[in-house]
Amino acid sequence: TWEKNIADPAVRMAEEAVENAAARELARWRTRDVLETLLSFALPNPRTGVIEALGQFACSEAIPYFLHALEDDVCQAAAENALRTLGRRAELALAGAARTALPSDDEERPSSVRRRTKALELLAELGASGETWPILKPLLADVDPGIAAAISRIAAMLGDRQDKVTAVDRLL
Repeated sequence: TWEKNIADPAVRMAEEAVENAAARELARWRTRDVLETLLSFALPNPRTGVIEALGQFACSEAIPYFLHALEDDVCQAAAENALRTLGRRAELALAGAARTALPSDDEERPSSVRRRTKALELLAELGASGETWPILKPLLADVDPGIAAAISRIAAMLGDRQDKVTAVDRLL
């Protein structure tokens, strides 16, 4: 919990490596106290070890932290694995994340586009349900090519004939 402002990048990286190792070790004890401690470290700057440790708890309570970590290049793979572990329990949250451009629809950050694309890719991989399709369908009009490709994959599985035609048109 010590707030450190380390100027040297090598020392900062070493400190982060220690934090990651400590988080992974903490996950060996599956208690509420450990879960709450890990959750307190998961924001605002996620660490790979913390996300991996939270993933071992396989609890829905950590889903928002995993979704946030999808924006981080370093933590993204750990967050994806944690969300895969949760499977269907993460489906609605993934759909919501796919629809939420941050900070706004008009001025979306590249990291937000990355999070939305990954959320859609995970939904396609996990096999989104028909109940989720009405939430996702408006994304067929999204201008980002990565999002268009990911939503088209889901449209091929869940959409009606017109949705599939729209998806193919978007891909072309």
